[in-house]
Amino acid sequence: STNINNNNKKRPAAEQGPPPGLPAQPIKAARTAYFIFAAEKREEIKKSHPGEPVGVIARVTGQLWSTLTDEEKAVYQGRAAEERERVAQEIAKCNLDAIHLGGSGDSVAKDPLALEIPLARLKKIVKLDPEVKGVSREAMLLLGKAAELVTAKLGVEAVKVASLQNRRKLLPDDVAQICQTREKFLFLKDDVKDLLKEQHLEKKAAAASKAAAAAEATAAESSNSKPLTAYFGVKS
Repeated sequence: STNINNNNKKRPAAEQGPPPGLPAQPIKAARTAYFIFAAEKREEIKKSHPGEPVGVIARVTGQLWSTLTDEEKAVYQGRAAEERERVAQEIAKCNLDAIHLGGSGDSVAKDPLALEIPLARLKKIVKLDPEVKGVSREAMLLLGKAAELVTAKLGVEAVKVASLQNRRKLLPDDVAQICQTREKFLFLKDDVKDLLKEQHLEKKAAAASKAAAAAEATAAESSNSKPLTAYFGVKS
């Protein structure tokens, strides 16, 4: 539907500014080691492949990257780490409390005792601690509500970090950034760091497993193939 309200007309571009609390220019996101390498080699590759489409340039870049030694890649990985540190410092300088997110919020009144987290699952997590012999329902409700409030606040802070870089997509690094720089979330710093490390290792292991499976399938297909002359044998 169209809004006819004259007060909501779009302002001219010259009068528009960033939302309250956001810097005039979005913070430039840190690049990965590969993208730093690609940016450095782009002009060189374009000169050696004049007129080639973007797909060809990307493929050649990937091939060049794969030929680098670990020592050569470490140079770009160091530069990527420096960019991540630069972004972290710029975000830390911003006053996240001054950033006001859009939206009117949830207008439906909710039961303050209602939980989104399943109480039974929360109880199983609590019982993983061998020192916990028992827990009352009231204590479980309190733990559940506290966990939900912390998670909701952490989500809001992560959205603010993403907005500083003009992004709508939240990344795990946004949560890690909050837990490393915001005093109220410092108690989660080590746990979040370990979780991100585990996710990275799992992703790397999954990629290696996929590559190994593809190699095995190719080898099996090659071993089962017959030479072309086998189909033209002379019958006895």
